[in-house]
Amino acid sequence: VHYAKLVKQCTDVGVEILEDFPNVVDDGIKYDAIVDAIFGFSFKGEPREPFASIILGMMQMQKDGATIVSVDVPSGWNVDEGDVAQMGFNPNMLIS
Repeated sequence: VHYAKLVKQCTDVGVEILEDFPNVVDDGIKYDAIVDAIFGFSFKGEPREPFASIILGMMQMQKDGATIVSVDVPSGWNVDEGDVAQMGFNPNMLIS
């Protein structure tokens, strides 16, 4: 129920909700901003598929000009130790 309410709030203000991560290389799609909320504080270890590819995709979108906004902690980061997987994912903004 909570998730459904969040989705409704987003769609009510024009935020597009995607079912799948877009193939930015093949489709040539560009976004102004990406909200990164894949993982949270309890994440440990290295991101596995399909999430590792999604994070790499967000990094490519960022190189193409998208602003990455991470919620609480960037996805793939350990909350205490940072980017332990050394993926190089650094959002433009962090909100909590």
